Amino acid sequence: YPMSDSANVCTIHFNQTIADPVKAEVFANKDFRIGMSYAINRPEIIEIVFEGQGAPAQHAPNPDSPFYIEGMDTQYVEYDVAKANEYLDKVLPNKGANGMRLGPDGKPFQIIFTVKSDLSFGTQYVQIAELLIGYWKAVGVDVVLNTQAGAQFDESQRKNLIEATIFTGEGGAGITPLIDPRYYVPMDYFG
Repeated sequence: YPMSDSANVCTIHFNQTIADPVKAEVFANKDFRIGMSYAINRPEIIEIVFEGQGAPAQHAPNPDSPFYIEGMDTQYVEYDVAKANEYLDKVLPNKGANGMRLGPDGKPFQIIFTVKSDLSFGTQYVQIAELLIGYWKAVGVDVVLNTQAGAQFDESQRKNLIEATIFTGEGGAGITPLIDPRYYVPMDYFG
């Protein structure tokens, strides 16, 4: 059989062009994204959602791709709450009385995490999102889940209303990172 183009089963997208300037600034900050990555317990997600099948990885070209760079697929994947807090403290250092982080504007920082729920793998997205919300809460980032059916999600996407989402992680095999770079270069907002 031909090889799958997938580099990862699930990728997380923070919308760096969201209309809210505070969230856009935070989402664009690499330290924020690194901190959020360290906060994810990938082995637990693999065990609970995927019945133990898989290995923790970042989205990156597959090892047999000419674009593979050793270590790219494993950077920031370890579950390390201390490192997560270290990176998040660089971006959102202040917390409210409830322990949740405040944005650069001093107001409570909350992310609406929107996932499609009617895809064949939509139930996995909901399960993963629920776990992510718990991990991120543990490091002081307030995230709420918003599930939407495909048509509603697509409309929200067209209007640039989705703050963060989950989608597949294709574009990992062969030369697909060059042919279809949307998973590596922020050139297209899709979900």
